[in-house]
Amino acid sequence: MTTPRAGGSSIAVVDAGTAGWTAGGAVTRTMLRAMIAAGGAKERSVIFVTHDDSAARAFDESGVEVVCLQTAGGGTLSRMRSSQSPAERKVRRAVGLPDAADPLGYVRHRNPGSVLPLLSVPPRPRLRGAIGWLPDFQHRTLPAYFSEAERALRERSYKAVCRRAKLVMLSSNTMADEFNRHYPRWRSKVRVLPFPSALVFADLEDDPRAVIDRYTLPPRFALLSNQFWQHKNHGVVVEALGRLRADGIAIPLVMTGLPADYRDPSNETVSRVLQHIAQAGLAGQIVVLGQVPYADLVSLLRLAEVVVQPSFYEGWSTSIEDARALGRAVLCSDIRVHREQLSNDPATFFDPKNSEELASRLVEMWASSHPWSAVAERVALTRAHAAAVSYGRNVLDVCDEASSA
Repeated sequence: MTTPRAGGSSIAVVDAGTAGWTAGGAVTRTMLRAMIAAGGAKERSVIFVTHDDSAARAFDESGVEVVCLQTAGGGTLSRMRSSQSPAERKVRRAVGLPDAADPLGYVRHRNPGSVLPLLSVPPRPRLRGAIGWLPDFQHRTLPAYFSEAERALRERSYKAVCRRAKLVMLSSNTMADEFNRHYPRWRSKVRVLPFPSALVFADLEDDPRAVIDRYTLPPRFALLSNQFWQHKNHGVVVEALGRLRADGIAIPLVMTGLPADYRDPSNETVSRVLQHIAQAGLAGQIVVLGQVPYADLVSLLRLAEVVVQPSFYEGWSTSIEDARALGRAVLCSDIRVHREQLSNDPATFFDPKNSEELASRLVEMWASSHPWSAVAERVALTRAHAAAVSYGRNVLDVCDEASSA
């Protein structure tokens, strides 16, 4: 493929997924699928750049050009060599070729009209049509959850994105208001694009109930699907179920999510949750699965009687978005972004610091919940798919704006 001419409408999508943050990859790939569904792959030259072989394979027949850059561990789909000596890297730089493991270097070499979603934007050489993505402002709103060094690092990175990107994508109007408070100088760059669920583009199994036998689960259960990070607030759910147990009410709960946080190297948060479960006598009632295969997570979401989201803070919740797409009942913390996300859907809210209120709401929803239905699920997914295609068109418009700015 030839290098696009200056001012062209070609688009590079750089995978934001990392080992410790699965949501970044999910958002990137959903964005790309939405652009494809909106006709972007046919109308423009779209390149998807990733280090993940499985992600690359998922888009092989999609109509976009897939490039899987290798890391030191190698990657079967790489277009370039996986390991280089310092001398080899020097030669590549001298002839204008990027490092094999550097996605932004590769994108710059291809010279697309726009590139997104960028969590960081290097200063030189200039990256044309750069579109930044700031998922949230945790380090500002929840400073106690970060070290001083981490807060300073994030702040430098965020300000660099604001300065160097042509446009800055945010996932909610709530985050846009936070951005305007913290970085008013760059407010004109903001474009709000709430991302849809990846499930609207998934090939779902006809019947998800095999997952119940796989993990020896009860036929009815509530689901809490979050990383085990401090602000995700697992403790209030354990406390609420402990209250109900004392009253003779037992509602089974499944917890999924990566049981680790780089800010918590001793895993105090996970240990505290596990100990709280044991102390409340809920060891047989709350099943902690950790990070399960994605297909199993989807099945659990489809079957959950209630999806619980107790977080103190979100930029835009993937678990809520997935539950909405599947038509599942949602019980979530009463924070502004959740109100925004569920403004057009039925939902129940609770004070994230009030386990008694959560317990009461959970009992009400449990009593009125409905089991999984393929028909109801199809209706919900059809509605969510239409919204996702609209989102894809909006992303393409932002790409056009960045390439022409």
